[in-house]
Amino acid sequence: MLTTRIRDDAIRIGPHRAVSFQRTLRIPDDDGVYPLPPGLGRFPLRRLRGLGIAVPMYRREALWVSFGGAWWRPSAVKIAVGGVNAITGEPLEDQIRPGRQDYVVCPEQPWLDGINAGDGFIRQLWPRRWARASRWRASSPGWRSAVGCKSW
Repeated sequence: MLTTRIRDDAIRIGPHRAVSFQRTLRIPDDDGVYPLPPGLGRFPLRRLRGLGIAVPMYRREALWVSFGGAWWRPSAVKIAVGGVNAITGEPLEDQIRPGRQDYVVCPEQPWLDGINAGDGFIRQLWPRRWARASRWRASSPGWRSAVGCKSW
């Protein structure tokens, strides 16, 4: 099993992989087409005893996920937000299956800036206030939803 630790506001996975969360501007959620917003630096990461890692954000902010790794040791990485695969927009499956592209290959894919919302659209990753699960929208992660990465 690979060791996971936080260093320099990045999640280090084993000796060759890193995931960080980059601060960016939130774009309007109005189905318009907008250019890719700028990266404004890494979010700080905080370990929550028994709960995982938190990314403190203001509601006006959004994030994109940055992947790093050794070019000579590529990895398949699945990204889930609240149990939804961010690449496909479908429920997360734990296994990698031949012929199904529901993962990114790192470091070839340097970032992920949203969740597949279908029809060629993505939704930005941004916080919502604490809410009951019934109010959570799959297109936008909430504070209670988990963003997870698994590497093969």
